[in-house]
Amino acid sequence: MPRVPDHVVQEIKDRVSIREVVEDYVQLKKDGANYKGLCPFHQEKTPSFKVNESRGIFKCFGCGEAGNIYGFLMKIEGMSFPEALEKLAGRAGITLPRVEEKPEEKAKREKSDIVFQANQAAATFYNEQLLRSAAAESARAYLQKREIGAETINRRRLGYAPDSWTDTLEAMKRMGIKEQDLLDAGLVIRHEEKGSLYDRFRGRLMFPIVDQRSRVRRPHPCRRSRPAQVHQQPGDGGVPEGLGLLRARHCQGRHPQARPRPDRGGLLRPDHPRPGRH
Repeated sequence: MPRVPDHVVQEIKDRVSIREVVEDYVQLKKDGANYKGLCPFHQEKTPSFKVNESRGIFKCFGCGEAGNIYGFLMKIEGMSFPEALEKLAGRAGITLPRVEEKPEEKAKREKSDIVFQANQAAATFYNEQLLRSAAAESARAYLQKREIGAETINRRRLGYAPDSWTDTLEAMKRMGIKEQDLLDAGLVIRHEEKGSLYDRFRGRLMFPIVDQRSRVRRPHPCRRSRPAQVHQQPGDGGVPEGLGLLRARHCQGRHPQARPRPDRGGLLRPDHPRPGRH
């Protein structure tokens, strides 16, 4: 499958003004180093949506939506990343070059795609648990106390990892995801002595980290967000190197350790698991 080189993706991003793209949809006014306007992603009367042209990013301080020029176009038009790339390339006057993948590159991409699919499935499962499971009642109460409602939960795809050793594992297997793929994605851990698998995240509020294509690169547990029954778990361990982990250039301007905040006040922050923590 032909692909567009990363340096071309970056060149398009550098050439096209995010302010000019946003102004096709939002009336912006100068606000210091930024531009501000009414957020196109939620209803508001006071502008809380800001664009930083020099950094090429946008951020709504009302609903939490944020990202770069690709992310904005994908969200507002419902486009895929390739579609947004094509549109912005035309705007930049750049003809997209295509590079044929080498066999080893294709194998690596296909492996990565499987991990993305596993993480996406897990994020969807966690979100459904938070919204509907009776076991997540304390988690919902915790969020409600902090004025984080269903709109934000759905928009930010917040979730709840069941307080069980194998609920996530069994749910993923029912979706047809193989055990090895769950291991590669870092969603389950193999017991060193027994050899059995168990869920990495248990009894935790979850926050999906996404790349510039809005794909879930990895679900993260949230720090400072544990209700009485949402506890710290032993042995989170490390995630398999090079598979589920974020690279800064893939993230919407944020690395997992940068602790992105879906809501004002920093109520939910991804908690980066530490190897060997008990």
